[in-house]
Amino acid sequence: MRKLTKIMLAVVALATVAMSAQAIIAIGWRSSEGFYKNDGSTPLLNGGGTALAMLIFSPDNVVSGPTLDPSQSYVDPSETFLASWVVDASTSTYGEFSAAIFQDTYQAGYLYVRVFDEGSIVGGVSNVVPNMWYFDGFVTNTINNTSDPLNPNDYNISDSTGNFGEILNKQVPIPEPATWAFMGIGALAFFIRSRVHRG
Repeated sequence: MRKLTKIMLAVVALATVAMSAQAIIAIGWRSSEGFYKNDGSTPLLNGGGTALAMLIFSPDNVVSGPTLDPSQSYVDPSETFLASWVVDASTSTYGEFSAAIFQDTYQAGYLYVRVFDEGSIVGGVSNVVPNMWYFDGFVTNTINNTSDPLNPNDYNISDSTGNFGEILNKQVPIPEPATWAFMGIGALAFFIRSRVHRG
């Protein structure tokens, strides 16, 4: 009888360890109020189409701007792309959405959401292009997202103002790749010219 009890206790202990090792962290993220275009009055998807929302992890409470590097999911290398959500005009005029993701491990840091005024997912990545307007939600600590996966703590990006309609009032600050090339050529020419004058 004692042997059976010991075996049962060992099984329970192993099951507990296994469950704790496979703990999943849930993050609920949404916009309950929606967005205006950069004119401050036009609903986000009033003209149809889709808008793109991204959930981003920041290790240092700093919001970095988007990039045009698809290998980084268009997120600054100092941050981590976690998930994306495409808002469709057939279901939302103002761009309201609700989504959740599940992570195997908890990571201390910060979360924020970036919403573009257009966009979709093509081949598994977003089609972010220069001069797209976007809105960055406020930053929240991941300590708020350690709840049971069945009841993820909700990260509502519209809570920062309490008013209907966040305004997409920023612009992707990255020039076209050709512009970068011309800037590089100009810098090289300046360097060569300064060397010639010194020599």
